[in-house]
Amino acid sequence: MFNPQERQLLYPGQRLRVFASCFPDNAESLVVRRHEAPPLDCHNYRELTLILSGSAELRLLDKVYAADAGSVFLFDSHEEHDCGYSPGAPPGRHLWIYPLPDAFSCGIVEVGNEGWSNSLRQLQRAPALMVYLNSAWLQCKQSPSFANQERLLRVLELLFTEAAILLEGQASESPSQDSRRQAMEAVQQHINASLGAGDSIESLARLVGYSRVHFQRLFQQYAGCPVGEYINRVRLSALRQLENSGLLQKEIAAKLGFSGAASLAHWRKRQQR
Repeated sequence: MFNPQERQLLYPGQRLRVFASCFPDNAESLVVRRHEAPPLDCHNYRELTLILSGSAELRLLDKVYAADAGSVFLFDSHEEHDCGYSPGAPPGRHLWIYPLPDAFSCGIVEVGNEGWSNSLRQLQRAPALMVYLNSAWLQCKQSPSFANQERLLRVLELLFTEAAILLEGQASESPSQDSRRQAMEAVQQHINASLGAGDSIESLARLVGYSRVHFQRLFQQYAGCPVGEYINRVRLSALRQLENSGLLQKEIAAKLGFSGAASLAHWRKRQQR
């Protein structure tokens, strides 16, 4: 799964170069332009990638950076970044990790001259590690001091080690029924936390590494209802609690992912039919 050089990057002791909004800007790595840029992506969950070998040209917010092996990109929720890779992207091997409320999914992306491809995504429950990661990331975002950046780096080292052990241990295994169930439970937990705000079927499917069609089928199988219906149930439950809290309708609409009070009212009327 990993060669010796890649394995060195995945275990503590290597100095990683971080590209993130909560770290100093790597201005010397800016790419002025690319021949063809991939479409933009922006969603309500975090993701990160470690360049294992080769190189990459990746967008973070309004800038594009060139990075080599040993570089880490941290994409916070609602931060614009590339959706996939553009034709002619530099060849490389990248580890992508998607943190969830009490688990994470991860997989390898191979970028070559003929395009890019995903390896089989794996999911691992890690409640304590996700608490540490979210806490360190939030502290670094609120106060990007050297101490907070170092703390986040230490947590990332643990996360990369966990991902390496998971991927090497399950490299030859196909997804089991239990792993599929865990993936769908992780998505449900994500929706429970996000209230569906900013979620789409495509972004939820990508979170656990399934195609849109396969994800919809699995979600209905394990959740007992379609994705949209599950999101509506979660929102209706949250709506009652939010209204009892005394928030204004426009504030409630924002928390539930609607554009305004009128959009919220229209949605509620549809649910009452």
